[in-house]
Amino acid sequence: MTTVQGRCPACQRASLFLGNGGHVTCSRLDCPDPCAADQLLHGERQAAHEGPSIAECASDDRHWPLQKHGE
Repeated sequence: MTTVQGRCPACQRASLFLGNGGHVTCSRLDCPDPCAADQLLHGERQAAHEGPSIAECASDDRHWPLQKHGE
C-alpha cells in the first residue's frame, strides 16, 4: 500500500493511500466519505468549508470579509 501525505477531507485523519487505479482513498473504516480526497483532486466536489473558492478570491470584482477564528 502506498501512503499519501495529507489528511482526509472527510474525517481529518492522516490516513490516505493510493487505492485501485491510483485513486486517493481514506483507509479509515469509520470515515464518512473515503473517496472525498480523490473527488476533490478531480474537481468533483467542493471542500467542506464555507467561503469563496480560489478563483473567487483571485478575481478583482469581489471583496470577501475577513473573519477572526472563533467569531
